[in-house]
Amino acid sequence: MLTIDTLRPQLLDQRRQPPEDQSRYVAEVKYDGWRVTAGFGEGRSQLRTKEGNDCTRRFQEVSDALAALRWGATITDGEMVVLDEMGAVTLMRCRPERSTGDARPATRP
Repeated sequence: MLTIDTLRPQLLDQRRQPPEDQSRYVAEVKYDGWRVTAGFGEGRSQLRTKEGNDCTRRFQEVSDALAALRWGATITDGEMVVLDEMGAVTLMRCRPERSTGDARPATRP
């Protein structure tokens, strides 16, 4: 059974040339953020970095919003970003501590 503990994030696969048969590939815009896996549903949520560190408390506002969704058990894998006042991605507002994953509280723009 797939869980947030067993899901491996889909990470970058760098290539010099695109594959000849592109029918099986999906491209994604690379923002300057953090790769996060989120497991949520039934009033709970948990966030993990690509290294597997728990970053739920670091991004408490995001975690609370996901927990409030009225969905069944859901797992997502994607890039979490923070936008500044002009709508540009700003990594400085989206930096969990690397050592523990959740040492600092999230800040609002």
